[in-house]
Amino acid sequence: MPGLSGMTLASGKDDDLRSFYKEFGLSAVAVRRIAEDVSDLIETTSELYRIGNSSIEGQGVFARKRMLSGTCVGKARIADKRTPLGRFANHAKDPNSIMAFDRESDVVMVLTRDVIAGEELVLNYRQVASDIWNLVPCAANPSLPAD
Repeated sequence: MPGLSGMTLASGKDDDLRSFYKEFGLSAVAVRRIAEDVSDLIETTSELYRIGNSSIEGQGVFARKRMLSGTCVGKARIADKRTPLGRFANHAKDPNSIMAFDRESDVVMVLTRDVIAGEELVLNYRQVASDIWNLVPCAANPSLPAD
């Protein structure tokens, strides 16, 4: 399930992320292990986004310029490889983007509302888990390694 940013759970900082982990039977430790594995990372560059320090957690994805709702920001996964867009996108309860499949069956980030230059581009991991990984909320997810 590579693609999660691998956010740590600072005390009281992100109850929605904790809820997501619980709803999908995920372990924060296992998700972090997957997220921090860079063996599947391919480097790309973009005029639309940059990677920078996030107030949410670690690194994040930021708009380089104003973009309109519906803009395809770029590819997050190409075949079985993650791009920085897929690696560093953080979770938010009220996201400004979603992940979707493009015509080549790669995963792309698409804005769901207008964003301004410098704004962090965030996802709700529930949408990614349901629509991209085809996971459903459950008590435990046997596909993840144990802590």
